[in-house]
Amino acid sequence: MKRCYCDISCEQDGVCCHDRAGTCPTPEPIRADGCLDKTLADGSRWHDSNGEFYTCENYDIAGFCGANSVSGSTVIADAFGFGGMTARYACCACGGGQETTTTTTITTATTVTATTTTATTTTTTIPTVTTTTTTTTSTTTDTTVTATTTTTIPTTSHATYAPGDCRAEANTDENRCKDCDAYTGACLRCRDGNYLLNGMCGAESDCTAAGLLPVGKASSGRACVAEGGLCEVPGCKPALTGCAASRVGPGGDEVCETCNSETFLVGGECKYRLTCKGPRFHETGAKCTCRHKKEEDADVEKNCHRCHTYNTEKEGSYAALGPDYKHTFIKCYGCSGGYFFNDGSCIKKDACPSTMVAYEGRNGYKNFCEPPFSCDGGKKQNGPNEGQSCECKEKNCAACDWRAGSEGYACTQCKRKQYLLDGTCVSGPVCIASGGVPLGSESHGRLCQTAEGTSNNGGGRA
Repeated sequence: MKRCYCDISCEQDGVCCHDRAGTCPTPEPIRADGCLDKTLADGSRWHDSNGEFYTCENYDIAGFCGANSVSGSTVIADAFGFGGMTARYACCACGGGQETTTTTTITTATTVTATTTTATTTTTTIPTVTTTTTTTTSTTTDTTVTATTTTTIPTTSHATYAPGDCRAEANTDENRCKDCDAYTGACLRCRDGNYLLNGMCGAESDCTAAGLLPVGKASSGRACVAEGGLCEVPGCKPALTGCAASRVGPGGDEVCETCNSETFLVGGECKYRLTCKGPRFHETGAKCTCRHKKEEDADVEKNCHRCHTYNTEKEGSYAALGPDYKHTFIKCYGCSGGYFFNDGSCIKKDACPSTMVAYEGRNGYKNFCEPPFSCDGGKKQNGPNEGQSCECKEKNCAACDWRAGSEGYACTQCKRKQYLLDGTCVSGPVCIASGGVPLGSESHGRLCQTAEGTSNNGGGRA
């Protein structure tokens, strides 16, 4: 037996369905005019938010759709929505419902007449004379062969869509909905700068008129949201990069609460990556690791102490090791313990290629094997890493050259009233003691001139 959807007059075995205790036959849902009431997502009859008693049939019986309904028909039929629908477009009696198709079959008969001819021959023999007489008899037999041809003529009864139903605008120039729910007719996401409000698309002014805030910057995914409400995809796309759901504050400011799967939530924003420095993330203070393996059977890389952490695998990244770091990937960019970073690995200084510089940062975590460069004002002036930060070895050196191979490192300009002598910075007395003459009066750029010549060429000094 089918579930009983309450019916004013239904009674079976003495049990009224209104009491939700019995079962009763499901009445034919298609009306005489061919209109079909809409159903809920599970296939059951539509009813309003007040419960299963308030079906389309009972709306019709009680007069809730007509002018004589209690408390005013238009108010009731357009209120108490359930399952994404109100009675106004769920029920045929209220002007809604869905289209049905009937099939008309036309049968035609064709008669075929066939004629059969029979010939009879009689032979009479008389002595010396033989006479043959042939008699032809024609018999006509009428045989009727009926060929049935069926022609299907679909007759469609179109549903009446409620105002704002996105199905009514589909495939038209007026269509403002990007994603339309084909079952309920409610818009799920608007397009072309329109704002989603109660399943319909409107202008920014509609948000203000409803006392809501217009949220969203993308062409698709704008919505009207109350202050303190949630802007959530797909209907509302947060303005914050990488954010899937944000809380809307005064003036429409957003604070992200949920990031997409590729980013990390940090202080109401979504970060593309986190930076692990030593044992903890720089952004959050949470514990982190840079340990990884480049291959399944390779040794664990233990000397990487600076790395970027991602939620998804990136080019050049490797799975982080440890049960607390599953599903994260790291890219090493700095080594510790006197090791030098080269091509994603931490190696010893003497393993740097001869065409590269073994650049040594002051804190021990910025040792790199890289192409030669000049450092001036704390920035690399040339080479593939031009513009990146750099340091000279001595605190009194303002500019220096990091050279490959046997040429080594050399200071090219001193500061703090120091004098440049053979690629290093010395005081005035040391310059004189070395047989040189101190030149210059500015804080930067002083030279120690020796008998061999002015020492401003940054002579090689390993």
